[in-house]
Amino acid sequence: MKAFEGARAHPPGLLLLNRPRVAKQAHISQGVQAMKLSKLFHVLSVLLGLTGIVMWSVAILAWPAGVVRFGVTKEVMLLCAGLSLLTAIWLVIGAMHHIMLEKSGRII
Repeated sequence: MKAFEGARAHPPGLLLLNRPRVAKQAHISQGVQAMKLSKLFHVLSVLLGLTGIVMWSVAILAWPAGVVRFGVTKEVMLLCAGLSLLTAIWLVIGAMHHIMLEKSGRII
């Protein structure tokens, strides 16, 4: 027991909490970090949101009713813009969910 005289006594469960955390992404070279899924969701949602806003404004401001340009009518353009905006909203919700999971330590 002389080897353990200087060690502090911990309950069995606390040993797991006091361990230093090891990076789960040890296969990635130093200085290069993988993009978190929440950041990817956020970037995609911003891009899709901006695309949806541009498509909607073009359809409303510059597209006459009944005119077909590039095989697309005004109604199709508005539907695509709405779908793009809904997808952006869904990705923002996913990004917020993944941020909460990352903060609680369940996901990297």
